[in-house]
Amino acid sequence: MAFDRQDDDTSSGVLKLFISHSKSEGVAVAKSLIGILRQLQGEDKDEPSFEYFYDAEHIPHGSYWERVLEANARSSILVVLRTDTYDRRLWCRREFLWAESNGMPILVVDLRQAQYYASALLPFDVAPCIRLYDGNLIRVVLHAMSIHLRALLIESTTDNKSVKVLPHRPTVYSLSNVVTSGMYDKITHPPPIVTEEFRDAVMPILNLSGQETILVPYDELE
Repeated sequence: MAFDRQDDDTSSGVLKLFISHSKSEGVAVAKSLIGILRQLQGEDKDEPSFEYFYDAEHIPHGSYWERVLEANARSSILVVLRTDTYDRRLWCRREFLWAESNGMPILVVDLRQAQYYASALLPFDVAPCIRLYDGNLIRVVLHAMSIHLRALLIESTTDNKSVKVLPHRPTVYSLSNVVTSGMYDKITHPPPIVTEEFRDAVMPILNLSGQETILVPYDELE
């Protein structure tokens, strides 16, 4: 199925935040966050230092909206507004896994209010998490960008093309995509080091390319 280039044009060269939320609960916080982002862009609208993607605002009329969502989730810092129903929503799960499988930075903003939760359907624990106990949405923006900038800093310090940099701890989703998309000797991720049990469990994935790919935290990367 073909789609217009504008639907998939995500190569703007600046940081972009994808606001992911459940439509039944996260709209108010999403709109408040967008208001903050617009204020931070301020006078730099002609050459903004960052952009944001919000489906209700940025999906062109008549476009293949699923392809637009996927293209942007795979090329943005995903800001997850995790409300009580987030991981029960099909499209929320897809947005999370599109970003995760493509090795994009994810920041989880925990907005849940219930007292009991069943086991999660998504690997939230691998991504950094922030709570808005004081309602300071600027902290969300700063934390999201710092995650991405940290990974970019690691990339800039190594010119080894056989090293893949992940912005957070690996999962089977991110590892599968990395191994099948290129030949890497090492996959590096933020500390701490993964457990021996996890490494043994994902060894079949790491060996898919026919060579052994090792997992190394940032602070042990040579």
